Amino acid sequence: MSCRLCEAYKNKNGTYRDVHEWFFELICDTHKVPLLVLKEHRAELTDEEEIIVGQIAELLYPNRKLRGTGMHSIVDHWHEHYI
Repeated sequence: MSCRLCEAYKNKNGTYRDVHEWFFELICDTHKVPLLVLKEHRAELTDEEEIIVGQIAELLYPNRKLRGTGMHSIVDHWHEHYI
């Protein structure tokens, strides 16, 4: 089974960029907003990763926040939209 987020990271498509050793960012095809994605294919973050997510969001988009409502269309690979 293929994962769109894993494919985006593997193929380094035009909307992709590394933002941390554990995370990358891409533009959501559906919502057209930045999307923070865990590089490892799993649904849950560690406590340390949660802290890093907050730091990345603060650094890259200080006037936005992460949606925080969970993953809807891809439920087995952690990702979050900036709003």
